[in-house]
Amino acid sequence: MRRIFISLAAAMLSLAASAQVKYNINGDTRNQIEGAKVYLTFLDQGSIPVDSTVVKNGKFNFKGETDMRKVAYITAAGAALKVIIENGTVEASLADATTGGAPLNARLAAFNARKRPCNLEMYRVMGEASKLNMPADSAKMKQLEAEYNKYSAEMYTMERDFIFSNLDNVLPAIELPSFWRNLSAAELDEIEAKASPELKANAEFVKVMSRRKVADKKKNEWVGKKFVDFRAQNLEGKSVALSDFAGKGKYVLVDFWASWCAPCRKSMPALKNVYDKYKDRGFDVVGISLDTSREAWQKAAKNLQLPWHHMSDLKGGPDSVASAIYHVNAIPYTMLLSPDGTVMATNLSADSLDKTLANVLK
Repeated sequence: MRRIFISLAAAMLSLAASAQVKYNINGDTRNQIEGAKVYLTFLDQGSIPVDSTVVKNGKFNFKGETDMRKVAYITAAGAALKVIIENGTVEASLADATTGGAPLNARLAAFNARKRPCNLEMYRVMGEASKLNMPADSAKMKQLEAEYNKYSAEMYTMERDFIFSNLDNVLPAIELPSFWRNLSAAELDEIEAKASPELKANAEFVKVMSRRKVADKKKNEWVGKKFVDFRAQNLEGKSVALSDFAGKGKYVLVDFWASWCAPCRKSMPALKNVYDKYKDRGFDVVGISLDTSREAWQKAAKNLQLPWHHMSDLKGGPDSVASAIYHVNAIPYTMLLSPDGTVMATNLSADSLDKTLANVLK
């Protein structure tokens, strides 16, 4: 009986997902843009509005039907607000840049409310940092960098959790376009596998996954090629090159990571086990940090007790020379180099690395 009930429930959910969505959006502007034209645009239908209206007495309204829940923009007089098109009544305030009412919009509003204090603190830190006089205020700068990294890590956790807890709806399509490069290949695989049909059909989601596949293809093009050398600094500030460690007769894992990257830190214990198992048999590791703060990088390496070589130009992910060379847009990311410096494999988990080394270091 229980199996029958579950099957019926699944069928009902499937039918519900494919049913027409009837939406009703009540908008409020607090009389700030009286008489202004308001536009509703579905993100999966390009930049052409699907509807428009005029603000009267500080209010506006959109009603309609569509094939599934989706992300939309409401724009008017320079103001813009993302909303979720869903069954029920959506409360949309252009004055406060908030949504509410219908379930997904209420969930989006709660998420934005959780992020707001963290965002404000990050802006505060950046504002204070911009007023410092270097090098006289270097101690204060280090303090502010530590604060910024703390809030950045909190923001990362909130955004990641928001995406993974909403794979049954379209909400991840709001965060993924700007956040997907912070996710590992395994996490992106999991998102793609667990995404609901309506999320997979979302134009923003499709774009992200297409960009990810292009990026993965570029990274996989390195397999079978010799590594490209570059220079950076080690933890002590000394200039070192990747060639100081790679192509010297050992199997070398190049591990791209950062102190603020939660998945990176989570993967370290397993990687340390592999390192301890094979370090005396011709295996080595070079950690390439995508940090911007030397203090945060040094502290993380020390706290995590990472015993291998370390390099960083402290330019962060997008501007790092190493990430540009190897097309690294999501971490953790790894490359295994053969003793002569040829790239053998990319993006290996600790378990896959262990199995590979067991075969080549018999």
